[in-house]
Amino acid sequence: MVDNNSTDDTKEVAARYSQRSSISMFYFHEPEQGISAARNRAINEAHGDYIGFLDDECIVSPNWLEIAFEDINEYAPSIIGGPYVGALLPATGPKWFKIKYGNAYFLDRGFTRGFQKEFRASGGNMLIHKTVCETQRFDRKFGQKGNEMKFGDETLFQERF
Repeated sequence: MVDNNSTDDTKEVAARYSQRSSISMFYFHEPEQGISAARNRAINEAHGDYIGFLDDECIVSPNWLEIAFEDINEYAPSIIGGPYVGALLPATGPKWFKIKYGNAYFLDRGFTRGFQKEFRASGGNMLIHKTVCETQRFDRKFGQKGNEMKFGDETLFQERF
């Protein structure tokens, strides 16, 4: 887990979940603000074949890892992504959050398995094979950074790939 210079109790919450989980979880603090900096830090710290990215407002299926594991074993994709439900409702959430970013958008288009494979993955729920990251990183000029509404970092990343 990469804590992107948060000011809340993220570190303590991560420690509690790590103690309760059967899955090994590692905590890293990234002092440079911005989602691209956080994603690049995750790439630098990762040791597995795939690097998983979930945005903080995303809620995925409780068996998210099992679904990802099955699909990775079956298809061996370089980049894979899937649906999620935003934890914040558009009426109470940030202005940039739109319902189409969540689960309903994908389910309406027939993506019921859990991960789409036909188009660019949303950065909110995405796994990338480590070899993809050997030659590139997320561009820090793009992506959310504090209150700056900059989009397109994961799109640019995938287009370059």
